[in-house]
Amino acid sequence: MPQDVEFSVPIPFQVNPNLAAVRERNLQWARTLGAISSSEAAERYLFSQVTDLAAYYYPDADPDDLALAYDLMTWFFQLDDKFTVPAGQHPTAAVADCQEMIRHTIGSPGPHGQDVSPLVAAFADVWARMASGMSPLWRARTVEALLEYLWGNLTEVADARCGTVLGPEAMMELRRSTVGVRISLAMGERVGHFEVPALAWSSSHLEQMRLITTDHTIFVNEVVSLEKEEAAGEANLILALMDHHDLTRTQAIDTLVKTADTAVLRFLDHERQIPQLCERLSLSLVQSAAVRQYAALMSALIRGNYDWSRTAGRYSPGAKPLTPAAQDDVKAEGKGNDRPRGLGFSYGPTGPGTASIRTGINYG
Repeated sequence: MPQDVEFSVPIPFQVNPNLAAVRERNLQWARTLGAISSSEAAERYLFSQVTDLAAYYYPDADPDDLALAYDLMTWFFQLDDKFTVPAGQHPTAAVADCQEMIRHTIGSPGPHGQDVSPLVAAFADVWARMASGMSPLWRARTVEALLEYLWGNLTEVADARCGTVLGPEAMMELRRSTVGVRISLAMGERVGHFEVPALAWSSSHLEQMRLITTDHTIFVNEVVSLEKEEAAGEANLILALMDHHDLTRTQAIDTLVKTADTAVLRFLDHERQIPQLCERLSLSLVQSAAVRQYAALMSALIRGNYDWSRTAGRYSPGAKPLTPAAQDDVKAEGKGNDRPRGLGFSYGPTGPGTASIRTGINYG
């Protein structure tokens, strides 16, 4: 059912026409690095359609740039699945990989010649190509986004082992770090061959748009992944709403959808104000064009994640994780994977007949 749930996303559909060709190119890259090591793994990988998300995110990218974005998606989803292990086990290898990637990001990798996993090798390759030709300012903020993402994954593991129960604001803050939207936006600048000027990038106006893009992605992901995560015993916002507020499944989904629909309307309102933002910041024509391109990029991420999520094999019945560590079935005793669960939520009206997730963020 969740992949059939409709959100109101008044943004035009787009997808990159090079999707099929680049998909095959990406598969070969993954094989070369050892991320895909068997025909069974390749079949599972293609069925999941995880890398196709890049074609929805970057509809105008040329084949070479789109191939880089596909490779980033490979890294994202391989890492996510490596952290997901059968009940009673700990993602030891994933934690070690994550720490090595943090060291690599800050310019202090392990000893020269030390063997690295395919996942770490994939990260090093993607980051080197992604950063090539970009400015020091872009690199600095992208490193910050990468570190936030990697540390966030370690936080989820630590919380799970400690049995930590998060409130709604803390939970949303953690999800914002691990959903990877800010890294995807940085990739959008790279494949779009532009950079947002520092003053505009630092504005609260664009930050609000980034937050909405991030939150909308989270809300959609929670809906479409509900059945997958429920079967694995993992945390999901819909299940938390049902448990903590005695909602039916339909009521909990409706709450999440209405919150997302309200957020995207606020995004479009912010997008309409981009010309005034550029004028007030005294941006040049070239700089203003970069800001408009960035706004269009965020719009593409909102719409692209929605369209891809509703059809991706990753969220269909019977879908399997990409990595061997996570392939065993979770037992029926109700034990979940090594991910946090029991996360607290509150919801309430934001207007007549409208339910909302309280995230601690005002998109104004």
